[in-house]
Amino acid sequence: MTKYLIAFRNTNVTCYAKFLTLSAQKSLVHQNSVSNGGRRGSDRTDGRPMVYFGMPFFIKDPAPVVDGALAELTVRSGSRSGKFSWHLLRKARVRATFMDSMVGNRCPESDIDPFSIEYLASPHAPQARLRELGPVTYLPRYGFYVLARHTSVFAALRDPENFCSGRGVGITDFGKEAPWRPKSIINEADAPDHARPRTVMTRVLSKGVLEQLREDFKIAARDIVDSALNMVTLDGIEDFAQAYPLRIIPDAVGMMSEGRENLLPYGTMVFNAMGPHNELFATSMQNSAPVIEWVTRQCRRESIAATGIGARIYDEVDNGNLTEDEASMLVRSVLSAGLDTTIFGLGHMLHAFGQAPDQWQVLRADPSLIRAAWSEVIRLGSTVQSLFRTTTRPVEIDGVNIPANSKVMLLLAAANRDPEKFTAPDRFDIRRKTMGHVGFGFGIHMCVGQMLSTLEAEVLLEEMLPRIEKIELAGEPVWRLNNMLRGLQSLPIRFTVA
Repeated sequence: MTKYLIAFRNTNVTCYAKFLTLSAQKSLVHQNSVSNGGRRGSDRTDGRPMVYFGMPFFIKDPAPVVDGALAELTVRSGSRSGKFSWHLLRKARVRATFMDSMVGNRCPESDIDPFSIEYLASPHAPQARLRELGPVTYLPRYGFYVLARHTSVFAALRDPENFCSGRGVGITDFGKEAPWRPKSIINEADAPDHARPRTVMTRVLSKGVLEQLREDFKIAARDIVDSALNMVTLDGIEDFAQAYPLRIIPDAVGMMSEGRENLLPYGTMVFNAMGPHNELFATSMQNSAPVIEWVTRQCRRESIAATGIGARIYDEVDNGNLTEDEASMLVRSVLSAGLDTTIFGLGHMLHAFGQAPDQWQVLRADPSLIRAAWSEVIRLGSTVQSLFRTTTRPVEIDGVNIPANSKVMLLLAAANRDPEKFTAPDRFDIRRKTMGHVGFGFGIHMCVGQMLSTLEAEVLLEEMLPRIEKIELAGEPVWRLNNMLRGLQSLPIRFTVA
């Protein structure tokens, strides 16, 4: 006797036809009939058993929203015959996943490739499909599980004991393969090892320390806006979102000016390396040796200025809280938080306001919404699209079992657009209550540099609001594809002087 699970999906409702018991000697029996009834049939000319499942069978919706959709499954000799056909009535869009070996945990499979060029170029639709498939989905192409619903992602982020980071926050399991680079002592460390460097970074990036950077950030923001307003059109990425952090963050850390152009390809390489060894990874690793060497050298104590964030980190070495190597890694962590993800975040900000000009007027009328606006940008844009965890023991998520030692992708971007969490999640709304978004992660591994990123955006917006009347898109955006990040390569825009 073989058990199967058929999981029906459409864009509005979660539908599961529960377990079936299939036998070669008996007609198929629907063990959990639905509202309009499962019925057996023997009207096939070849005599093979056949079953129809009435729909809808719904879990989370208060009422059926798809009516009259039927699915036909034919089985030979009590096993899967390979014939799997669909009848769609009333134009209902229905998908299903056919499971056998994983039926016991009711986990659907999907052939979606979250690292394909097609997916990365336009991720929202496949992310929605993954979210709809269930609380957990298995991707046999890579052999890992995906959590795409907000409740599932949030549960994993707040459970570091069962979903560990120490075996890598990318696709590679450091428990099975050696990492190509030293592990991050912030993002890829578990308790109790995680607490010491985290405490150091919380101290180094405290509110008081960051406030000391505000004036320098203001000067840079003023210069960037001045330059932008002198252009008829500009590239919102190269001329604005990229130029501003590239000026202020290396200065804040205390890095030398020469060679800063290496910082961007280094970030691209690091985040691509968190995915599979695909074309994006190979391209970013070309001629990587001199870039890695330069960044490594610049993060050492002898290369860091006597004042600034970098110097504060190395002060912790002198106080016995870090080793020299750990300090160097933490300097690199600050650069990543303040540069790569913030550049993409600022690009998302310009794009969002260009698409929703009414929201720019709302913000100009009420600048107290600046932080709320930035939070909404991070939620909607989700610069960091996903992170990985590894299960330390068998784990259950909403009734679905994930085995121990499994890689699990936490699809932050899908969670941030979950309609069960956020009303009209695809709409940019700076008045939205964004509490609970996972754009910066959550829990003990929540982005340690989020306040630095927020300060960068806050100061820039404070300079923009009184001086820029309108933000208009002046051409088609070009997306910069990365295995783990989502951001723009170029964004033609126009600013209207206030």
